[in-house]
Amino acid sequence: MIPLRKKHARMLVSCFFLLLTLLLVSACAGQPNAEANARDILPEKTSVTAESPMEATPSSTAAGEEGSPSSAASTEKPEKVTVESSVLKTESSVVPTIATPSSIQSTNEERTDEDQNLKDQNLEDRNLAQKDIAGFHGFNLLNRRIYASWAPDDTEEWAFRFMEEYGFNFARIPIDYARLYDDPAKRTFNSASLAEMDRIMQRGLDHGVFILFDLHMVPGFDCNNGSSAKSVWNDAESLDLWGDTLVMMAERYKRIPASKLGFNPVNEPFGMTEAVYMKASDAVIARIRAIDENRPIFIDGLEWSSKPVYGMTDLTDVVASPHFYQPFMVTHYQAGWAKGADNFPYPVFPSPNIPNYLYGPYHTASQSDLKLSGSFPKGTKVSILVETVSSSTSLVVKADGTEAWRHDFSSASGTGEWKEARYVEEWNIWQNLYDRTYSFELSGNAAEIGIGCDAGDWLTFREVTLTSPDGTQLARITPSVSEWGVKQPAGPLKLSVEGKFLPSPGVDMMDGEWLEKNAIAPWETFSEKTGIPVLAGEFGVYNKTPHDVSLRVLEAYLKAFKSKGWGWSLWNLAETFGILDSQRADVQYEDWNGHKLDREMLDLLLKYK
Repeated sequence: MIPLRKKHARMLVSCFFLLLTLLLVSACAGQPNAEANARDILPEKTSVTAESPMEATPSSTAAGEEGSPSSAASTEKPEKVTVESSVLKTESSVVPTIATPSSIQSTNEERTDEDQNLKDQNLEDRNLAQKDIAGFHGFNLLNRRIYASWAPDDTEEWAFRFMEEYGFNFARIPIDYARLYDDPAKRTFNSASLAEMDRIMQRGLDHGVFILFDLHMVPGFDCNNGSSAKSVWNDAESLDLWGDTLVMMAERYKRIPASKLGFNPVNEPFGMTEAVYMKASDAVIARIRAIDENRPIFIDGLEWSSKPVYGMTDLTDVVASPHFYQPFMVTHYQAGWAKGADNFPYPVFPSPNIPNYLYGPYHTASQSDLKLSGSFPKGTKVSILVETVSSSTSLVVKADGTEAWRHDFSSASGTGEWKEARYVEEWNIWQNLYDRTYSFELSGNAAEIGIGCDAGDWLTFREVTLTSPDGTQLARITPSVSEWGVKQPAGPLKLSVEGKFLPSPGVDMMDGEWLEKNAIAPWETFSEKTGIPVLAGEFGVYNKTPHDVSLRVLEAYLKAFKSKGWGWSLWNLAETFGILDSQRADVQYEDWNGHKLDREMLDLLLKYK
């Protein structure tokens, strides 16, 4: 039993605090604006304007209407939030309009008298283990208001309802840092952009989805254009702005548990050394840690996040976030932004891993024939798409060892069979672009076809197709190796009657095993050596790749992720890579609340979730 006098004392203390609270509320009510309130609390020489942007945002919007010109979020004049750099850099936790907005704080505000319990919750959530990461499955969600004008608004309420309905629990949110500011130099933030981030964070909390805020563009660098003259990698001012942006985010969401939110400081760095990358990354991550010691940091690898970075081993609470798009000529077939994609060979997977060069006797060490083994009836049409011819050479096709067709090539100036005459001064020769298909029909049945050059220099080809007399395509062979000097496979490539590629001794196949060896294994080794968990931050296949090929590539990756215990995030939910509204010409879509659902792809993802 507590003595009576202690109870009385507790009652007196409670009354005192209640009276003090009433006095404070009354005083605040007499203040002219939010700025005056903030200036009473903030350090000198700082200024904060605008109320919490979340408070002016409608709590709910009908699916399909949010973000439209008629919505409240779009028609309201954006309020401005201004915070000087010195405020962002302070370790003070008292920054009212930069701290988590009230609508998000509501998940914890009811426990303000138990702050230690909230801190303990964060401590419990620190150090996300591989088993936690393995349980993350979801999508990259785009948003034109904080990423790019062409991006769809995949962060609408319907997207989170879809994820919750099917059990997906992870969303990576690409952000262009510049869209967070009205004036980066003055560190004047755009309240509409901050409000959009807040809405996304709230939806993650409401629907059980972990949010990963990804700075897809940072000062002076993005994954498409590389580094400018002044970038975060070589310029102190740019590095400072990058850090200030992450500090604002860390302050704003520091009360969100580590199990609900992470940061991805930069997307797909390339064109720099590991030392340069990690020196800059260490600097901004240290600034995050000064505010939030246990926030999960997802770190991309080098060379568009394909190469592990062992320098991250000195950091705590980090997750390696590789991106997987191999084989690139398959995943990005006819993608308008990918250089040369309009000339990529027709995508096939699995496919034989063969070079696109056929060498003549000028290169005896590399001279070899591409051999195909199967059942090829009389009248089978053989077509070869020739790209570049160096100087002169002769292309020969043999059926069961006997010459069946020949064509002599000779590149020169002026006009000819070629599409473009190209003179190479270094070698003092013409290497013309033909980009032309040559075809003929077999005069008899054959069990093996050989294709090679028996004279001159070399040529490259993009495709070989075999078509039966009735018009059925027997095979489509597309080369995937463009390195100089690689010989054709020693053994013949075996084809089934249906034209499927069969296991062939001496022929390296680009299949699931090849992906594991070339794309997955380096990251598996990294995780084993460092103990750092792995989550595939991006993977996917563009909508111009045939649907059946896309599903086979995705399954190869998903199978590998599951076997390694890795989480994953498909690029993306909706639009050209996704399972909704992907605009594929070869898919029978289902309706999902007005959206076109790719049921086959969804079922595949659910199978490996």
